[in-house]
Amino acid sequence: MYPDLQKEISTFERRTPKSAEAHKKNLKRIPLGVASNYRAYDPYPIFVKEGKGSKFRDLDGNEYIDHNLCFGALMAGHCHPAVMKAVEKRLSTGTMFGMPHDMEWELAEEVCNRFPVEMVRFGNSGTEATMHAVRLARAATGRDKVLKFEGAYHGLHDTALVSVKPHAPEFGDVNAPTSVPAGLGVPKASIANVPVATFNDLRSVELRFKQNQG
Repeated sequence: MYPDLQKEISTFERRTPKSAEAHKKNLKRIPLGVASNYRAYDPYPIFVKEGKGSKFRDLDGNEYIDHNLCFGALMAGHCHPAVMKAVEKRLSTGTMFGMPHDMEWELAEEVCNRFPVEMVRFGNSGTEATMHAVRLARAATGRDKVLKFEGAYHGLHDTALVSVKPHAPEFGDVNAPTSVPAGLGVPKASIANVPVATFNDLRSVELRFKQNQG
């Protein structure tokens, strides 16, 4: 390991002992100690205690500027007063029904007014959204194959878990990268239907389309 990287890791570990303890505890009941594999990294992830505005604090009291904001879902930041007020108001009338609610139309109308789309279907996660998007594309085109860029993450369903973080020996040709399963349990049939192209390389994209016609 590079000395500078080891130094940063050592500093991280000194600053975050409570996150290390929380992760160790979580490992007893939760696979990898986190609710999503995407949140797992070495030596352990930061465990959050609270957030407000553009910042959050971890269990050890360290403050961070949150450039992630829940992968873009918190565009208004943490605990925005207007959002908090709306949520608190809704708590008294119920929060989960498993049935249609008129607020779905209100939000769909708002989204369609702001973006060039005609209809909206809401999902609970990015994984669910991309899974449905791929299924719609396959239904509309009658084709099974989906082109994906090497190194890109699009969720945890079988079609997306291809060449997310492949190791160097698995890369293959630079213009036609090898489709590599991102872990165990991804069917070979799924891998065969996800050709991979090199990111930001038009020649690679053109080649992959020629190699995967029909």
